[in-house]
Amino acid sequence: MKIIKLLKNFAYRIVEKKAVIVMAAIVIPVMVAAATMLFSQKSDVKDVVAFVSEESVTYPENDKLQIDVVSGRPETAELLLGNYDYVVEKKSDNTCTVTTVMKNEHDTELVWQYFNDGGSLNGYGNKDNDRDIGSTVIGVIIMVVIMQGVAITGLYPEDRNLKTLKRIMTNPVSEGQYILAQGIFTFCLLYVPTYIAVGAAKVALGSQFSFSFGMLALLLVILVAFTTAFSLFISSIVKQNIQLTASVIAIITSILGGCFVAFSPNNIILKAVCAVIPQKHFMDMLDGIAQGKGLYNFMPQLAYILFWILLLGITGVFIIKNTAKKAAS
Repeated sequence: MKIIKLLKNFAYRIVEKKAVIVMAAIVIPVMVAAATMLFSQKSDVKDVVAFVSEESVTYPENDKLQIDVVSGRPETAELLLGNYDYVVEKKSDNTCTVTTVMKNEHDTELVWQYFNDGGSLNGYGNKDNDRDIGSTVIGVIIMVVIMQGVAITGLYPEDRNLKTLKRIMTNPVSEGQYILAQGIFTFCLLYVPTYIAVGAAKVALGSQFSFSFGMLALLLVILVAFTTAFSLFISSIVKQNIQLTASVIAIITSILGGCFVAFSPNNIILKAVCAVIPQKHFMDMLDGIAQGKGLYNFMPQLAYILFWILLLGITGVFIIKNTAKKAAS
């Protein structure tokens, strides 16, 4: 009964936060619709090469690479963001170096041969991961779902900072009931609009969207459970600028996790960093299931994501519980 009263309280308060409602009701559906239209009609797009040179350089037209001559070397961030796929620099001995962070060794070697030996690009792109449109749509919204989750869980920091938590604890409401209500509220308010938006995309795309409604429901349960745990965690440890901090983390980890573009980094350090990120394992699971494999084929990835859900959730609950106890005393 007390949990229901808490949920009603959260509902009344969240309605007043127009930015949260707009993101849930408008931003997520718009991003799903945009991804659906963009990737369902996607034609063959050339990879972009930044050729660093002070002089005008001309290479024969090809259907694999778009070569842009630039005067200065692009920042590594431009490679991470996908503005360029390769940076090619000509050295004093007329040989070229090829730098990339997202392309696999097979394609990088073909690009190196193309610029150094005039080699053919036959076979280029054949080993890239062609991502299913269903995986693409879900991947695109992961970052927004995480941001939305933190915004919803922002009710807890509000209670903590405005000393409302002390009044709630003397109601009497236990710390466990408060945390459970916050978790349920965040999960439901995230899950329902996300499932409706992605489900609508499945209806629109038909057979192009390879996940069944049942599998889609299960995958979104995993995603939203992770988001809820992360939201409780970040809201418990960060005292100021919670939304900004969470947004930066969501953007960086979503890019490196391959949520927007499937990639296989050949840099050892970057590969190690990406392997730690939960979104990377979630996207690997999505891509595999989209190719016809069963969820049971991805038990290591599922176990790793579950580990992060438990780690973030338990840590967040522990900190919130201690804060609530202090507020009640």
